[in-house]
Amino acid sequence: MSLRQILFASDLSPQAALAGERAAQLAGETGAGLGAVYVIDSDIPAESADGQPRAAVRQTAEAELQNTTPGQSASLQVRFGNVLGELAQAIEEEQAELLVVGAHGQHYAADWLLGTSAEQFVRHLPVPTLVVRNPAEHPYRRILVATDFSACARAALQRVATWFPEAELEVVHVLDTQALEQMRAAGVGERWVEQRYERQRAAAESRLREELTACGLGPGRVTETLLAGYPAEALLGRVRTGQPPDLVVLGNHGRGRWGDLLLGSVASRVLHQTSRDLMLVRSGETSGAPTVG
Repeated sequence: MSLRQILFASDLSPQAALAGERAAQLAGETGAGLGAVYVIDSDIPAESADGQPRAAVRQTAEAELQNTTPGQSASLQVRFGNVLGELAQAIEEEQAELLVVGAHGQHYAADWLLGTSAEQFVRHLPVPTLVVRNPAEHPYRRILVATDFSACARAALQRVATWFPEAELEVVHVLDTQALEQMRAAGVGERWVEQRYERQRAAAESRLREELTACGLGPGRVTETLLAGYPAEALLGRVRTGQPPDLVVLGNHGRGRWGDLLLGSVASRVLHQTSRDLMLVRSGETSGAPTVG
């Protein structure tokens, strides 16, 4: 199913303007509706401290919000209160399927995505979140989707394949070799370690092909990449080398081998160090994932 409704969350910063451009571009490309929301994280009374009524604050904020959502007619909301709570309510009211935020705004990235509240952000907002770092110079043409073969990773892949049918997809699995390195360090024979690695690699290659088949994705649409090492380092290394993707997609893996990917140190590294736009899909969204093919 195609993307139907996008919600752009702005803090009126320059980075939020980049996110607004991307949200407008995606809405124009997919035909989705677009809403834009700015949450003032305080309970401003009818008369604010400087004598300016809340209605005037709302009017000024709406004008700024419109300026950060260029080239697209969007429904505008200025809300007052707890940011996470108000965003969750706006998502429900708009029936949004994708939340778009800037990477370096005053609140959204610095306080939520790149700080200590990342776990609450991903857990409490019930839709995929697109973190925008770069200008929307063209549609997403090359998309890298990381998978650990979990249900959430599969849902993320299916969702991206449906929302971006013209994009080239690269599906990446990282074979975690930390246990093998520990065995090697403990004195386990090199031949045994190498044989075990080859068995794991063959199994991962087979599983990757099975995963793509289950998602209805053939070789003409998808490039398969199997890496080895520590997941965060290997993934970041792939993003930095060769032809960089326009978008990186990660799922919040519950039972896979990257169980801490979004909610631990791996997520922190990816969020801080990647220069690409990043989409986060949490585990609770798997039931609503579309099918491909």
